[in-house]
Formats: sequence, structure tokens, C-alpha cells
Amino acid sequence: MLTLIVRQSLKNGTAKTWKLRSNNATHTFGSSRLADVISIAPDSKGIQGLFEFRDGAWWYVDLDMNTSASAKGSPALRLDEEKTLTLGDCTLSFTPVLKEADLYLRLEKAGKEQREAGKQFQLYIVKQNDQVLETKILPMNKKFKPSMAMTPTVVRLCPFPGMAQTNGR
Repeated sequence: MLTLIVRQSLKNGTAKTWKLRSNNATHTFGSSRLADVISIAPDSKGIQGLFEFRDGAWWYVDLDMNTSASAKGSPALRLDEEKTLTLGDCTLSFTPVLKEADLYLRLEKAGKEQREAGKQFQLYIVKQNDQVLETKILPMNKKFKPSMAMTPTVVRLCPFPGMAQTNGR
């Protein structure tokens, strides 16, 4: 997953930072309360621009057509490395960060290390509509109580895809 860190800095020292994830392909930017990324610059337009994830890279598209095309040659800026952009009284700094997206691969690695150390544990992942709500690691044979449950809930263990299943681990 390619995450984009966006930092907006004003000349008076005020700053704000956002983390944009590539699973949402577009994020609007501006001073409007309806924008996905709300600017702190007082001279920003309602919808100043758009952050877009396409073709494996982040892009910033300046929607102020009066200044973007004439000043930069194109309203779109590819954000494939650390870059800065000055918009009026503010500076936007962009940092793309590649993160490992496969949770199950990381869990397999952690589980292998624990098994090699002779430790046994149970890992619970609570999902709803393909969204992870809660994760918990417990000692073997301890009942799992989801944070939203009133009483401990007995949950049947099920293996992760591709994960070794031995002795209830």
C-alpha cells in the first residue's frame, strides 16, 4: 500500500499533517468543510485541488486553472518522491511511503517467531464487512471477549490462509 504523507505549513509556523491511503483513490483538498483534506490556509479556495492515486503513484491536481497550467506547465504533479509545492501563503510537503499491506504475511512471520521460541498463543481478528474492527493476542485456552461484548464469547479457531495449523495455534 502506498501512503502519502501531506504536510501543510503556513508562514506563521502553523502546520497540519494528513496521511492519505491508496485504498481511497481520490481526496479533495481545500478550505470547504466538504473537502476530504481541509486546508488551514485562509486564502485556499473551497476545492483547491485533488489528490489522486492512479497507475501506482500519487498525483496532486491543482484545480485553480488560472494559475496552475500557466505557472507550472501542467495542473498535475506526480508525487513519486519527496516534493514541496507553494500555494499562496502555504507550502505543501509530500512524502510517499510504501507500507506492507498484507497483514496475514506479517502475522505468519510473527507466529513463526513465537513458535520457534516455544510460545503458544491465540490470535483473534474481529472483522465485519471486510474491515478489521479489533485484534487481540491471548495465551492458549483463554476466552476471548470482544471489546463490545458483555460476556466472554467462545470463538471457534480458524486458520489463516497459508498459515500452519498445529496444536490449536
